[in-house]
Amino acid sequence: MSPEQAFEVLQTLLDEPENRFPLTFNSDLPRIRELFHAATRNQWDPKTDVDWDQLKPEAYTEEQRYAARLYWSRRAWSEYGAISESPSLQLRFGIEQRPSDMQLFFTIRSQEEA
Repeated sequence: MSPEQAFEVLQTLLDEPENRFPLTFNSDLPRIRELFHAATRNQWDPKTDVDWDQLKPEAYTEEQRYAARLYWSRRAWSEYGAISESPSLQLRFGIEQRPSDMQLFFTIRSQEEA
């Protein structure tokens, strides 16, 4: 087979027609479905789970607050660097018609990481 013929035979994900429907929500992977439900149950809400009345920024100097901003900014960039991975995997699993458990898990993973 020549390289030209091989190129014509080679198919990629982008060559396939998009087929999002019908959506199926069967639980093919029970462990993944359990992870999804655990993640939705155990989600914390910083608006209600943190006692913001205890925060007294005026107790710190401007220099200390600046240092804290630098620290948490750096941490956010390194800690949450994989956030973009979850939506791309979610799309891929949808396009490839992977089990719905996997698709649902990545919807909540994106929320958790944010």
